[in-house]
Amino acid sequence: MKIKVYFESGRIIEHNTLDLCSSEPFKSIGNNITTEFDLRTDLLKTHGLFLIIYWNDCKISDDNTQKYYDEENCIELPYTSRQKGVVVQMISLRELESVIKIVVDGEMIIWRQDNEFVNGTKFANQELLCYSNISTSSINKRAIKIFTYLKNANSNLSNEDIADLLGYPIAAIEKIIEDEAANTFHDDEFE
Repeated sequence: MKIKVYFESGRIIEHNTLDLCSSEPFKSIGNNITTEFDLRTDLLKTHGLFLIIYWNDCKISDDNTQKYYDEENCIELPYTSRQKGVVVQMISLRELESVIKIVVDGEMIIWRQDNEFVNGTKFANQELLCYSNISTSSINKRAIKIFTYLKNANSNLSNEDIADLLGYPIAAIEKIIEDEAANTFHDDEFE
C-alpha cells in the first residue's frame, strides 16, 4: 500500500508498506505469511491519520486451538496466529491542519473541501451506485435492467431466485427499485 499525503505548502509525504511478508514463509518456522493494514481514516478528525498493522505467523503450534475443517479434503487445518500489531501515526492532528488530500494506491480517498474533509471512498461508492448520465449507467440502474431482463427471460423463477442469480439479496433489489422510482429526473437537472 502506498499512502501519499499532500500539504498546502506543496510538501508530499509517501508511506510505503510493500514487501512486509516473508518471501518463503513455509521454509522456516515463524514467518509472516500475511500483513494486515488498517488505515484509520475514521479517526482523522479526532486523532490524525493512523495505520494499525497486524501480521499472521504461519508457525503451527499445539497452543492454537482454533481449527478449520476442510470438508473437500476431509482434514482439519489450524488457523494462523494473528500477532499483536503496532500503530503508526502517519499524520498528527497539528499536521492535519495543512493536509489537502490523501491518496492510497493512486486513488484519492480524502480531500479538503473548503475547511472540511470529504470521505472519497464513500463518495466514490455512492457515485458508482447512483450516478448516471448519457454515457454511463449507475450500478443500481444496471442491476434493475438485468433483474428485469432475467425476470422476463425466466418467468418460472421467483424474484428471490432472480436476485440470487445477480448476486443480490432480494431486499437490496427491492430497495434499489424503490429508490430509482423515487428519483426519476432528467440527467440535465444537475448540469
